[in-house]
Amino acid sequence: MAGLMQNEPVKTASIGFSDKKFDELEYARVVANRYHTDHTEFVVDPDALEVLDDIVRHLDEPFADASAIPTYYVSKMARRKVTVVLSGDGGDETFAGYIQRYYMNRLEDNIRKKIPPFFRENILGPMAKAYPKADFLPRPFRLKCFLSNLSRNFEQAYFRDMSFYFLPEMKQKLYLPDFAAKIDDFNAFSFLEEHFKKNQNPDVTTRVQYVDIKTYLPEDILVKVDRMSMAHSLEVRSPILDHKLMEFVGRLPSSYKLRGNESKYIFKKMNEKVLPREILYRKKQGFCVPLAAWLRGELKEFARETVFSSESRLSTYFNMAYVQDLWKRHQGGRRLWHRTFMT
Repeated sequence: MAGLMQNEPVKTASIGFSDKKFDELEYARVVANRYHTDHTEFVVDPDALEVLDDIVRHLDEPFADASAIPTYYVSKMARRKVTVVLSGDGGDETFAGYIQRYYMNRLEDNIRKKIPPFFRENILGPMAKAYPKADFLPRPFRLKCFLSNLSRNFEQAYFRDMSFYFLPEMKQKLYLPDFAAKIDDFNAFSFLEEHFKKNQNPDVTTRVQYVDIKTYLPEDILVKVDRMSMAHSLEVRSPILDHKLMEFVGRLPSSYKLRGNESKYIFKKMNEKVLPREILYRKKQGFCVPLAAWLRGELKEFARETVFSSESRLSTYFNMAYVQDLWKRHQGGRRLWHRTFMT
């Protein structure tokens, strides 16, 4: 873009946070300075949730991706300069960028294939149920999810990985009997199952990418960006999702995308001459907000009153004693349930 626009600089916008674990402004500045862009920055803090009502109105449906908050702000900021922007959406799904998930999917499947089914189902399954799940314990005690996934087939293991908010066994504790009875014939796995059946590629990374492109990308990522940008009359276009590019990359071996524990391998190699290594090869960081800290601090009362208010009607469907237990464990630092309470 910088090379094509001879008469004026490219306009760029970036969102940051006071919590440095989530802040990427310094990296955005590196690129902005290299290409002499007209760059704008904005720091989002907990007070920014004063726009929550507006965000909810524009989403127009239950939507639990908290990155809608910074997306709303970066869209608002960009609209002050331009009416159309380019986005990198689709890069993770097309080039296997979700390194923690895709790498673990492949690792688990390689191990799973070496373990007899009887042992997986009758030994690993019970072990997983008995194993403690507590993030505050030393690393050797964090194997519950790993053992649970090994005891299941690949599709079911992936489904559990993608159940960010509530696993099936948690829903049994959450739902009140009447509510559970009304949705008894509903199986959330069916949304993924139909796509797994259509793609029987023996390579697990390729299968997961296919399912993500059919579900996570159009039903979360693109919805979030489309609605938050259009809230400010801003058009977002995603060149990586050009169908010719996706078809070409889809035919490449997965080792060109996920090589060892390096994600987006071929995409990064292609860009080594235009971006510094500190940008290309730093640890992947999602477009996240520091919700866990906010819910223990500035947003604690707001969230507590919203969830446990008699006007919330949650008690019509859910076991509020279980919800209260989740809340206390989050506040005590024993588990991180911030995604759950933003749902």
